[in-house]
Amino acid sequence: MTQEYKRSCDSARAFNNQSCYRNAQHNAMETLADRLRSERTAAGLSQAQLAKIAGIRQQAISGIEQGITKGTRHLVPIAAALGLNPDWLQTGQGRKEAIKWDQVFDLDSLPEPARDAALRLFNAVVNGELSSAQLVAFVNAILHRDEKHL
Repeated sequence: MTQEYKRSCDSARAFNNQSCYRNAQHNAMETLADRLRSERTAAGLSQAQLAKIAGIRQQAISGIEQGITKGTRHLVPIAAALGLNPDWLQTGQGRKEAIKWDQVFDLDSLPEPARDAALRLFNAVVNGELSSAQLVAFVNAILHRDEKHL
């Protein structure tokens, strides 16, 4: 709970008031730094452990949690390592949990070359090598292709 909210709740003699407590909890998660720290510790990971899983340096995690780094190219691999939606981690808005692709799409139903290609694309997005906008453009190009040029 932030000190500011604790003080305002204490001064109103309402610290045990549920709405005061909920407001304090909500505001404690307003920043990327707060969300990352909270989710990392909830997962039982140190900064070094999370960095290793995400394939980045521990200093990158530290910089984000200290609020030094606001936007980062490391957000996608960090979110993936924690099972989180990168948009939620960045903004606090939208779906918190990452999409579990095996629940959305049955990769096993694809022929092996198509499954391998889909996994390579997915991993490229997760690793930040391909933006979601580039992936959408790629899929749109496939869906709207001119059959005469195949």
